[in-house]
Amino acid sequence: MIRSLAAAAIALTLASATIAAQGGATTPEEFESKLSYQTGTVQLSGGMATITLPKSFRFLGEQDSRKLLVAWGNPPEAASEVLGMLVPSATSPLSEDGWAIVITYDEDGYVSDEDAKTLNFDKMLSEMQEQTTETNKLRETVRTTKGGRVLSSQLSEQDPANMTGTLDFEVRRDDWAAIDAALREAGQVVSRNVSRSADAENTVDTKIRLQITVLDEAQLAPREAVTTQLAVPDVATQYAKVLEALRTAGARVLQSQLNEQETRNNVTATLAFDVRRDSRAGVDKALAEAGDVVSRSVTRSTDTQNTLDDKVRLSLTMIDADRLAPRETATLGMESADVEKAKEAIEALALSLGGRVVDSTLSRETSGRVIGKVIADVPLAKAMEMVTKTRQQGRVQFRRDARDENVPAGSLSRYRVDVTLANEELIVESGQGLGSRIREGLRTSAAGLLWSVQLIVVGLFLVAPWALIVWLVWRVVRRNRKKNAMARSGAPVPATA
Repeated sequence: MIRSLAAAAIALTLASATIAAQGGATTPEEFESKLSYQTGTVQLSGGMATITLPKSFRFLGEQDSRKLLVAWGNPPEAASEVLGMLVPSATSPLSEDGWAIVITYDEDGYVSDEDAKTLNFDKMLSEMQEQTTETNKLRETVRTTKGGRVLSSQLSEQDPANMTGTLDFEVRRDDWAAIDAALREAGQVVSRNVSRSADAENTVDTKIRLQITVLDEAQLAPREAVTTQLAVPDVATQYAKVLEALRTAGARVLQSQLNEQETRNNVTATLAFDVRRDSRAGVDKALAEAGDVVSRSVTRSTDTQNTLDDKVRLSLTMIDADRLAPRETATLGMESADVEKAKEAIEALALSLGGRVVDSTLSRETSGRVIGKVIADVPLAKAMEMVTKTRQQGRVQFRRDARDENVPAGSLSRYRVDVTLANEELIVESGQGLGSRIREGLRTSAAGLLWSVQLIVVGLFLVAPWALIVWLVWRVVRRNRKKNAMARSGAPVPATA
């Protein structure tokens, strides 16, 4: 409705001349006296809708609305689908301040409440008004140009995201400069085709016919596309700041999404938007302040039809800076008299330099060996201070340095120190002193004594019974042999008691 209203207001410049051309009425007052205004509650044709009018508005039906639109200078075909008009009660539609709301019906489809929540109605209205204004400027230029004649004029508003306007008109060749200036002011020429007919009858060379299609620039793809991955310290905060910068720059956001996970460093955000080149400096500044560029790729299409060079499409992904690998890494092996104290000192140093402790372990062996391990990240600018003060915690046995060229060097780049600490080797290891040796000797002697007692007990209760049995058997055998020997010799065998 707002787009039709803008067209009507501009068309008033030719209202008097158009009224004079209509038979019967010669003045605006006489023309308006023949309009049938309605008040109160009115119904659109076909029972499509019922409108309850406030006292500040009057209603015109289909026929009177079409007459008024044509009187404003619109072509008859442009008013063919009008269902009615709402005219202010205190203002004549034919006065210099006159305006009206044109009622039409478009089958745009059903919009659910959930979808309606995501629509930016202010932006949609602004785009509708802007395109309608540009189309009306062209129409007004043609009509105010001497000898200009509009053959057809149409503004398609069925889809707010795909508005189009068409103009078919003739102008004198001498007035082409004014029309060309109006076209350049309205927007950018995407394509142009010029054809000239043969010198035949019923054609003149003193005028030009133009057929113009006006498109919303949002429908045309940018010629240049930039894909960027950005590392930021706080994704949610920087995401909100970049969105605000896009609104300030008038960028058209195509996609915006914030993915918040359970852990803070797993938060990501994605943005896709179109921005005009003359507004890109503000957007680039906001991105530079947000964080460090991890990767960037630029693609540019060929100069084809339906692409624009005065805007750029950017696809942005934000990740937490803590997810980046360290730019440089120093691995140190150190010997310290007090491993635990040295480990705690290195951890405190990393935190004081604005870094973080990634890993920390401490182990004690039975031999008295103490081993500690610390992995800490600090800003790359603090690398030298971190290494220098870490080396003061003991004697460095070895050091290895490495650099990852795939990680950019920026304000959020990290320097990692991976330190392994161990105490100094002892002359006599723990548990190997004099007292320990005496205790070990007593332990061994006691064990030997107990072992000998064990042998005695085994001898008494296991070997002695068998020895007694063998001795008895031997005595019996020996006596029997003695008797047998005496019997063979004839000697008397002693009686057995």
